Amino acid sequence: MFVAGGEGSEEFRQLMKAEGDRFPAESRFNGVWTLAYLREAHAYLKQKAPNVAIVISGWGGQEQLTGVLQGLHQALPKDIVFSCLNPAGGAQMHPRVMTEMAKTRPVWAIPWLEQDGAMWHLQPRVALTLESVRKASEDGLQGVVTIHWRTEETRPTFEAFALAAQRPDRTPSVEQFYAEFCRREYGPLAEKELAGLLATMDREKWLDGPSSPEFYPYDPSWGRMGELTRTRVGRLLAAIEPVQQQTSAAEHKVNLHWLADNLRFFLQLEQVGLKMQPAYELRNRYLQHRISSDALRQEAARASAAFGEAPLRELFETYARRVRSRGELGVLSSLNQKLWLQYRELKQFVDEASR
Repeated sequence: MFVAGGEGSEEFRQLMKAEGDRFPAESRFNGVWTLAYLREAHAYLKQKAPNVAIVISGWGGQEQLTGVLQGLHQALPKDIVFSCLNPAGGAQMHPRVMTEMAKTRPVWAIPWLEQDGAMWHLQPRVALTLESVRKASEDGLQGVVTIHWRTEETRPTFEAFALAAQRPDRTPSVEQFYAEFCRREYGPLAEKELAGLLATMDREKWLDGPSSPEFYPYDPSWGRMGELTRTRVGRLLAAIEPVQQQTSAAEHKVNLHWLADNLRFFLQLEQVGLKMQPAYELRNRYLQHRISSDALRQEAARASAAFGEAPLRELFETYARRVRSRGELGVLSSLNQKLWLQYRELKQFVDEASR
């Protein structure tokens, strides 16, 4: 039995010599290391559980799994299923190497229902998901899987994924999908007034761009939209509000309120960041010893005034109103741990510095 004990072991050096040329230079070590373990796993399962299949998967960037897939494909038995996350947070189609591999082994694509660097925002991806599944089918891939973190926000995209996965050759258009979704979730008036707008928003990626990378400490730059996106979000919100007022079915009204609150939160998050920015930058300058005591006191007073205008309470109340699934509690927890703690620290700093 081969055990990869480290790059310096004799067994590993021999395997590198025999198999290393299958992989690009930058992926050679990872490729051979992975190959050794997968061979052992395959042999073990053939002996102990021959009906159990192996599926391998990983991140889709060229420096990640994609870089070693071709070498693994040459060296591993063809009954091992290969899968890979679509690159760029799911914004791109499956790597081209998967198309070639699918000719001789089962290959699955993994489109993303949402990107993990913008989890505080709506991320409509119906158009992207339909395209990703169709492309996988056209390229001869045998399956598709998808990933997501939240539940409520991804419902329309998940439904689009399910429809496309069942019949990739007969997927609805983005407009057809949103017409049916709006009629069911928001009512007939919403189908008439909102479906086309939501389809355009999705297809043209109106809400792409602003980020909220929760795996880092909060930064006031999160959620910044720019004038065009801000105008579009305002346009959407203005279109939803009269439909809310004229809709009578309780379920439809609740769903419309939820959709509107997502957009309000978007606008409020940007305002909170803008108002916190002066205090945030001032503290950084203070910690870097780049400001005098007199200037610190004066600037802290101005930063405190801006700080007090941040619509923080409205932000949390808006988000809390739209929580109706456990998946959304994760974002609320992230807001508490990231934004609220940063707010408290900055408030203490400007209060003390302005005295």
